[in-house]
Amino acid sequence: MPSPELLSRVDHLVYATGEFYRGIAEIEQLLGIRASLGGRHRTWGTQNALVGLGSRCYLEIIAPDPEHSPSAGARPFDLDQDGPSRLVGWAAKASELEQLRAAAFRSGVTLGDVQSGSRQLPDGTVLRWTLTDLCCVVADGIIPFFMATGPEPALVAEIDFR
Repeated sequence: MPSPELLSRVDHLVYATGEFYRGIAEIEQLLGIRASLGGRHRTWGTQNALVGLGSRCYLEIIAPDPEHSPSAGARPFDLDQDGPSRLVGWAAKASELEQLRAAAFRSGVTLGDVQSGSRQLPDGTVLRWTLTDLCCVVADGIIPFFMATGPEPALVAEIDFR
């Protein structure tokens, strides 16, 4: 059984889909829970919806945002590729991301550069964080990307049980 300390480092799971509302419907069908609209990652050209999995963890449904193209490069999680919706990775909470990235590199794991991320909520509020590179996939996404967050996104993920 994983320790409570280890479980507390899980920030969120990421479910990628090519079409936003289809992904929301798939998760509702599987879990019986309707996701809340999360907002838009304008830099990545994506939008998301969230399902709370407790007080500090959530499932993110992420899809291309037809209103915004990524500002540089491709969308994360191969969202520009056709394919079925799928669980693509998970985020772990961390601090001192540069030191973590360097230690991982010394151990043979490349996490990519530390970047800034943000999401605009439907009410206009902007959440900001730093994270390791989402496009640097390790072990088919089994090893997480790491995030240092501001406000806990799970706290704004309303759960709607149906």
